[in-house]
Amino acid sequence: MKWVERIAPTLDELIPELGSDNVIFSLDVSEIAEHEDWTAERIKGIPTVASIPMEVMGRVVSLRLPMAFVAMGHSPKNEAERLLVNAFVNGALVVAGLGGSHERATEVLLALALSDDDRFMHLFVTRDARQYLQEFDHEAPELLHDDEVAFSAIHIAQEANLCSFKDRYC
Repeated sequence: MKWVERIAPTLDELIPELGSDNVIFSLDVSEIAEHEDWTAERIKGIPTVASIPMEVMGRVVSLRLPMAFVAMGHSPKNEAERLLVNAFVNGALVVAGLGGSHERATEVLLALALSDDDRFMHLFVTRDARQYLQEFDHEAPELLHDDEVAFSAIHIAQEANLCSFKDRYC
């Protein structure tokens, strides 16, 4: 959504043949959803691709994102998202009846002036166990009540065998 929002005005301006009717971009992420081995080694081992499979029916551009799209997110350069923007631009050109017009595609991409800093997707290997374990904590955080805060020091002292309620010397 971030990329469509960003490039839509440029598409409207530089491809007036699109007209004023909506162009719908549909993303099929089934290959990514079905992927099972999410280890860093496996993801990084997936070869890059040069294009995203596209199908255009009327004013609907359907893009099938390959697993390579995710793997390309590890690159410090903006390869994956550039590929996606390229697919959006080429899809819009097909809808406008200008499919295969490399000159117009280049014109639009130059106007967008994509840089390696223009990223919305970042993939990286976690740095410590806490970051890895955050994936498994699905419960909402809970604020402590005043009595829980007040008694927490006593509970810590009990765990450290510094006091006992039986002896009443906490």
